[in-house]
Amino acid sequence: MHKALSAASTTILLFIIAQPIFAASHSDDDAPRRTSARPAVRLTRSEERLVDAVNDYRDRHGLDPLKVDPALMKVARCAAPYYSHCIGGKWCWTRAHEAGFSGWASDDIANGYESPEDAVQGWATSDGHARQMRGQFNMNGRWCNYRFNRIGVGISGRKYIAVFGHDDDNRGDES
Repeated sequence: MHKALSAASTTILLFIIAQPIFAASHSDDDAPRRTSARPAVRLTRSEERLVDAVNDYRDRHGLDPLKVDPALMKVARCAAPYYSHCIGGKWCWTRAHEAGFSGWASDDIANGYESPEDAVQGWATSDGHARQMRGQFNMNGRWCNYRFNRIGVGISGRKYIAVFGHDDDNRGDES
């Protein structure tokens, strides 16, 4: 009986000691990630970093974070190796519709950057790319606010693409 009680006491004591260590080893990073909402598609760590960098940029401009969209992810991943807005004669919004995305879409592309964060910094220093990260699109020479709320990203070597979209057929307000 004494051995059973001693074994039980030891087990309980080990559980109490190990519980905080186990919890700490299975916790998220200190800072919560913007991509922590568990999208319907798995992202690589580099893709997460690209989404997080875009959302950090948007946060600095008072905008809500973009949510990862599976159809836009498919479009971005397929387009990343090409470094072109128009692939096979099809613009981003056409490829997005073909992938099942019903709303409006546009893209930013970058080539030659060392990291996802560097690519976003490059976009941030280019007026047109920066406007797109903030939800705008230049339609027939006028910038319109399409209120993008979805994103898909792709990376191929040093080529980066972010596909921005709105999850309905929103045509945008003039800015």
